[in-house]
Amino acid sequence: MAGSWTDDQAIDAWIAYMEINQNRSLRTLEAYRLAMVRLKEFMGTGNSLLDADRAELEAFCGLWLHKRGIVAQSRKPYISAVRGFYQWCRAKGVLEFNEAAELEHPKTGRPLPNTISLAYAERLMCAPDLGTFLGIRDAAIMHVLIGCGLRVSGLVGINESDLHQVEVNGVPRLAVRTMEKGNRERQVPL
Repeated sequence: MAGSWTDDQAIDAWIAYMEINQNRSLRTLEAYRLAMVRLKEFMGTGNSLLDADRAELEAFCGLWLHKRGIVAQSRKPYISAVRGFYQWCRAKGVLEFNEAAELEHPKTGRPLPNTISLAYAERLMCAPDLGTFLGIRDAAIMHVLIGCGLRVSGLVGINESDLHQVEVNGVPRLAVRTMEKGNRERQVPL
């Protein structure tokens, strides 16, 4: 049930609603309008956005955008725009059913943390002035952080009682016990 609205009228009314009632930024409005223009491109001439079914919307938000080089993280605003548009159309009575209600955002992996180079780590550990107590303290902190791969939260909780000897292949070694993220205990060789 597309009603008497054209696609462009529905998009313009939705954008105006978001600008006035939701105080969306100009950048967000432009991104959402672009998403709807691309959806119209996907649907082709002669097919109305208001007649799209869930399979078509999933194809647009997934494979069609992917083939145009839009990575998963960058597809999230498109999906938000499509969901918001169809939710608004349903609330206004333009549509009987929100076909986009169950569209899901793509799962994206977390980026790996950046690591420092060995040369930079050595420069950092040698930077403190070893002629002062504070310099010796800072050097020890750097050596333990970098050498053991501890988090800062784990380092600040270490006490002398957390140092102990363990046997590795029959050889006694010094290790430190630390509580880090999620209250998990780690035992790290020194």
